[in-house]
Amino acid sequence: PPPPCDTSLLDCKRRVHYLTRTALHSVLRMATKDEPKDEKSHLDPNEVVSVDEARKTLQSLLQRNGNEFCADCSSKKCSWASVNLGIFLCTNCAGVHRSMGVHISFVQSITLDTKWKRKWLQTLTSGISNDHQNIEYEYHVPSKWYKPVEDEPRSYRESYIKAKYQDKLFRKGEGDNQTR
Repeated sequence: PPPPCDTSLLDCKRRVHYLTRTALHSVLRMATKDEPKDEKSHLDPNEVVSVDEARKTLQSLLQRNGNEFCADCSSKKCSWASVNLGIFLCTNCAGVHRSMGVHISFVQSITLDTKWKRKWLQTLTSGISNDHQNIEYEYHVPSKWYKPVEDEPRSYRESYIKAKYQDKLFRKGEGDNQTR
């Protein structure tokens, strides 16, 4: 029951607040009671999706603005994905990611791997694009570093990628703590 309302303004405000909150909760309960459930929200994130569903989703993600280049170099040939970082990669950069270990970057081939978990596709989808992810991972790249180009030697490519993801030197608040 609502608290009794005497003549004080504070008591009246408390009563209005109580009634408003109670009414709002009732309306929300009634509105969600008969609402159809979103099918995908109840799917197991560890479920392996069909090859067709995975390929369709991946091709759609590769068409997004910001995914036309590898997240780590200038290559336009993205055929790999780091499913925990939410980025797309070329073959050369994917090799470096694989060498760092799955605890840093778990890499899957877009064309060769046939087992894709729903949660991996969700991570790639929520990452928005390589450009978006690089806002975080390349927040501050010191002048001594430059982004590798497509035909960059493996040694520099590896140093850059390890500094970026393993050592987190370029992230905001990391490395030398400079701002842009």
